Amino acid sequence: MEAVRTSTLDRQASRRARRHLARAEAASAQAARNVVDLFVQAVRDARDHLAAGGVARGVSVLVMHPVDSIKTRLQAAAPGAGAPIDAVKAFLASGRVFAGVGISLFGQIPYGMLTFGAYEAYKEVLAQKFPAMPSELRVMLGACLGDLTGSLWLCPAERIKQTLQSGVHGSVLEAVRKTYKNGGLPGFYQGYSGQIGRDVPFRIIQLSVYEKIKAMYARAYLKEREAVTTDNLIIGALAGSISSVLTAPLDVIKTRLMTDQGGSARVYKNALDCVVKIVRAEGPGVLARGVVPRVIYITPSVAIFFAVYEATLRFIRNRRAAADPSAATRAASVPAFLLRPIARATHLTAFWDRRRSRVNGAAFGAPMLLPRRRFA
Repeated sequence: MEAVRTSTLDRQASRRARRHLARAEAASAQAARNVVDLFVQAVRDARDHLAAGGVARGVSVLVMHPVDSIKTRLQAAAPGAGAPIDAVKAFLASGRVFAGVGISLFGQIPYGMLTFGAYEAYKEVLAQKFPAMPSELRVMLGACLGDLTGSLWLCPAERIKQTLQSGVHGSVLEAVRKTYKNGGLPGFYQGYSGQIGRDVPFRIIQLSVYEKIKAMYARAYLKEREAVTTDNLIIGALAGSISSVLTAPLDVIKTRLMTDQGGSARVYKNALDCVVKIVRAEGPGVLARGVVPRVIYITPSVAIFFAVYEATLRFIRNRRAAADPSAATRAASVPAFLLRPIARATHLTAFWDRRRSRVNGAAFGAPMLLPRRRFA
């Protein structure tokens, strides 16, 4: 009799445990869907920033590409390659000042859209999910996540661009063909660790400094008026100069990794191996190589970017308000393909829940109908 009662209690406990696990898993799935839905809505709300980021990135890259090419040449030069000024003169005389500009724009315009659109979306999600989070931390996390999102698109284009700028390959087709031959698809992501090791800290510093300087500048100089293009140029230049100097060594490492030949001729295994080898062979001063062209490039580039970015935002919103005043807060139109992957993730989550419900029984799906406060 005692054994029967024990067995009954065990079965009841097992059923309670299964119900508890089912509720917990359902609550977790619901929370995941809520986050995805929130992010989708945040991306929709950030479409103005997607458009402005793409326009601003394209303008700044096109204007500053020759300086970027000079910087890349100096950083990729081997020891004993001659005086930097001679290298610059030879490069200018070669007529290849705009080498790689097409592939650069192909990579940078979508990168600007993804990075700054995602940055605004992530900030909005963090603000809604974690309202007590300090604004500075929200900016830093949004910048980090936004740049990681954009980097997946940028890396292959940046790899091809820098091999063209440094003279490793003579054309885009040659660069693509040899990169694929030497490393396959992963070859296009050679130097990815160096890229995010440079870009993520740079973006965190840049946007944190930009937001802080923008607030200080507004309190000190703007008073009752809105910022104009000149104001945004000044704020962007200050943010760009500070972030470019602090991340210059990371830029050297990223350039060396991306201009490495790959395949059997590959010199560097990873970012750490690159640091050790170049410092051992060329001294620690090599990490500052190209810092002057980098500052000369980044400072006006960031200034141009933020001036065009803010001007484009104003243009989009003013045009929408003029066309339909009731739609002043509606998001600008962007290509639908930018939102499809996120929407697809939402549908996949719902599909997975329905599939698990059919496999494990109706009880598994039932907790999802309960009030959300029970799982808060």
